[in-house]
Amino acid sequence: MTKAVMLAAVLGLLTCGCSSFNKDWKAAEDMTVPPGEISGRWEGTWKSEVSKHSGNLKCIIRPAAQTGHYEALYHAKYAKILGFTYAVELETKKQGEVYEFTGSADLGKVGGVYKYEGHVDRSRFLSTYTSKDDHGTFEMLKISPP
Repeated sequence: MTKAVMLAAVLGLLTCGCSSFNKDWKAAEDMTVPPGEISGRWEGTWKSEVSKHSGNLKCIIRPAAQTGHYEALYHAKYAKILGFTYAVELETKKQGEVYEFTGSADLGKVGGVYKYEGHVDRSRFLSTYTSKDDHGTFEMLKISPP
């Protein structure tokens, strides 16, 4: 019985951010984005090059308080049922129509510190990630407003 309670608690912790993310995702649908901006809703996939696992990925990008920075709020699916939401501050540098970025997030016991590097334009987001035990890619396309 104790193992079942522990498993339920872990699953609850991994999925608790989903309803909050869904609320933010819906609100971002009406986000006004100036031309050439990368803010908005993004959707695609993540893939681990170490474990070969992959899953769906959603992201809301919005300007951060610091100039030249954006907040990326990710919601990753694992095994099609487990969801995990976390935020990363991206430091950006605009090169023509492309934003190059770096960022990091400490995901604690879930995986430690993850570092991100990539580029994004008005329609495509490409990133690599690395951590102590894993590395892989994020690939997403911008979701057009309705």
